Amino acid sequence: MQAESETKTNEITAVDSSLFKLNKEVKQLTEDVSEATASLEEATQKRTDEHDTYLSAKKEAEDGIQGSRLALDIMADYYRKQSGSALLQSSAKPGVNMGDYMAEAHERSAGVLGMLEVLKSDFERTKTTLDADEASALSDFNALKSDLENDIEQKNEDIATKNGEIKEKEVEKNQKEQELDAAQNRLEIAHEKLDAMRGMCTENEESYEERRRKRQEEIDHLEKTMGLLNELIQEGH
Repeated sequence: MQAESETKTNEITAVDSSLFKLNKEVKQLTEDVSEATASLEEATQKRTDEHDTYLSAKKEAEDGIQGSRLALDIMADYYRKQSGSALLQSSAKPGVNMGDYMAEAHERSAGVLGMLEVLKSDFERTKTTLDADEASALSDFNALKSDLENDIEQKNEDIATKNGEIKEKEVEKNQKEQELDAAQNRLEIAHEKLDAMRGMCTENEESYEERRRKRQEEIDHLEKTMGLLNELIQEGH
């Protein structure tokens, strides 16, 4: 019974060790989930801010492209009309050098229209760069988001599994504690019975001196009896 009690105690100690390990792992997993969730929220907010900035810059570029195109159309139309008007006016005036005039008009129109073309190209290049950067940032965010969500999901599953193991270990510990109590009760009863048996043996046990005293009393009593018999015999004679 003593061995049974010690065995149950060792088993409870082992269960306690497992519970400590499982609870420590659940605590670490919970902290990891909190960190991953915070990282995901931070990345989502950053992506939202980046997207808002992209939309604003994209609108400016698109407005610039549209404005540049409109200005090109207006200026091209203007210079066409100016060239035609000048040609009609000059043809009515003898002695005007149309070659020089047209060359000057063409140079002026080419300069203005060229500047507008460069400006339009800059806006278009800016929009192309913005679109490419947005696509790249979105791809990076989606990959990060997927990794974090998968990590959070896996860790939550691990937490659920370990919590299930903790419940099982707690049930096992409770059962073993009951078994230990029963073993200790049996051991205590056995000790009580043994103590009672020892008490009975002690009560019935006589010491050497006690036995010697009793034998001496018996001898003395026998000698006294023999003496009385001898006296009776002598008186009879």
